[in-house]
Amino acid sequence: MVLLVVDTQNLITNSDLYNFNVFENAVKVLLAAARENNLEVISIRLLKKKNIIFRIVNKRRKMHP
Repeated sequence: MVLLVVDTQNLITNSDLYNFNVFENAVKVLLAAARENNLEVISIRLLKKKNIIFRIVNKRRKMHP
């Protein structure tokens, strides 16, 4: 089992997001629970290029929050 986190980069996930504080706290709780239970955390981030490309970011890279 893994935790999949999609598009939580600062450009998309910031205080302009509706109900940002609730979202941010929920992500923090999920990340903490996953790490506490030794689950792998995978972050997928959308890159803006000519074609839409999805990139899988290593779990050790910095994610927001």
